[in-house]
Amino acid sequence: MNIFQIKTKPHGTIRLNEFLKYHFICIGWPGIGNLQGVSKEEIRERLKKDRPKDNERTIGVDLGNIWAFVNTMKENSVVLFQGHHHNVHIIKVGPYNMLKNLIMIKMVCVTNGSLNY
Repeated sequence: MNIFQIKTKPHGTIRLNEFLKYHFICIGWPGIGNLQGVSKEEIRERLKKDRPKDNERTIGVDLGNIWAFVNTMKENSVVLFQGHHHNVHIIKVGPYNMLKNLIMIKMVCVTNGSLNY
């Protein structure tokens, strides 16, 4: 079983309520398009084109995060993210999808409960 952790503020927009209401999770980088079937090198090139001022290290870190979200995180993987009031939501990942060609998303099944810490 693969377990991942994500933040709820992709591309600087807090999306926790949307994650919970509409049962999706997403990450930022809206300018790089649909990544289904795209190679790691192609994602790197898209990042460079979209963010020409970023250095190679930043591009590499972003590439790793994007690759994990699109290719390593598979259906039925488990994802944790912080909720309101110090609780953690535990979700099961569904298929990769796109939303308005802006944000990469995965539809998910949210568990009925959450962990409080």
